[in-house]
Amino acid sequence: MSVYQNVEKYIEKHPGEIIIPDDFRELNSESGVRTALMRLVKAGKLDRLAQGIYYSPKTDPVVGKVYPSMDAIAGKVAERDKVALSPTGVTALNKLGLSTQVPLKYVYLTNGTPRILRIGKSTIRFKNASPRHLSYKGKISGLIILALRELGRKHVNENLLSQMAELLQKEDPRHLKHDIGHAPRWIADLLNTMRKTHLK
Repeated sequence: MSVYQNVEKYIEKHPGEIIIPDDFRELNSESGVRTALMRLVKAGKLDRLAQGIYYSPKTDPVVGKVYPSMDAIAGKVAERDKVALSPTGVTALNKLGLSTQVPLKYVYLTNGTPRILRIGKSTIRFKNASPRHLSYKGKISGLIILALRELGRKHVNENLLSQMAELLQKEDPRHLKHDIGHAPRWIADLLNTMRKTHLK
């Protein structure tokens, strides 16, 4: 099969998947792959989300075309660039289920190159961060720390803390202890209070 046929076959077998040129390294034809991807976009078989990032369309019988989440797109970029990534601020709260607000600006900390991706009306911003801010071990506690750090103590209320405490019950105690030790002092104090009053 030609490069185009190989790329087309892959896309047809993977509806709902985010596609990048690196997915076809085994074809050993970077220019051929890029040309094939552009041809498939023109043919309506592939959506171009941003430069070098594509999407194999998936259709739901009720809602129609289903698009990937901004988190999935950011994750694919991090995978491609081989960098660490963690959501922060409202993006982190959204991922934790602590906010129903759907942001137009998604912000992630990374040890890679700072950049902004424009996806439709939304943007994904990659902010450079120190290794310390990407060293959290807990999937829940790490997100909570990054969310609080971005929001600032003035925007923290009892309702939010109560919800966070409930989520932290699912965190590995060893990871929580580690992350508290790497958090800013005011956040560490909040987490220690949660651990003493809400966690078993």
